[in-house]
Amino acid sequence: VKQTRDELSALLLEAQLIQAIKPKLNILLKNNQPFVYFFLASTSKDKIGKFELAFDTKRKGEYFGPFLNRSLASKIFDLLNKVFGIKICARKIPGGCLYYHLGQCAGFCLNNFDQVKYKRSLKLVQQFFHDGPKKFLKFLHKKMNEFIKQEAFEEAAIWSRYIDLLEGA
Repeated sequence: VKQTRDELSALLLEAQLIQAIKPKLNILLKNNQPFVYFFLASTSKDKIGKFELAFDTKRKGEYFGPFLNRSLASKIFDLLNKVFGIKICARKIPGGCLYYHLGQCAGFCLNNFDQVKYKRSLKLVQQFFHDGPKKFLKFLHKKMNEFIKQEAFEEAAIWSRYIDLLEGA
């Protein structure tokens, strides 16, 4: 009998034991992928980095999780992609894809892709997971107010959009 510190540790241990023992009657966690993680691939000069859902922790990068509720994790993933526009297209399209025009794509499909803006968005996603939603919203309000004081209203509007989308979720 193993003891755990808290309920989350107990759930993780249970899932690991079910994977190892494979009891006949417990079918919920028997597959080899009971957990979902948020994965943030690191950026470098030649790689732009990526934010995606992962079902293992084998690649190099930063993982947030594990989460047992896949549908909730998927909804959070979609929300963060929508808020920060970090979806990546697979091909180049001269005028940009539909998601780019809806503000939900980073514009990797464009020839003049803004890597600096994209990397800033990835850092914001990383900060969201490190700080938690409440502390992160306070940070966004602070940044928006700084830009308002500097009379940089276009930049303040970007931060305001982040706030509106996160608070409206």
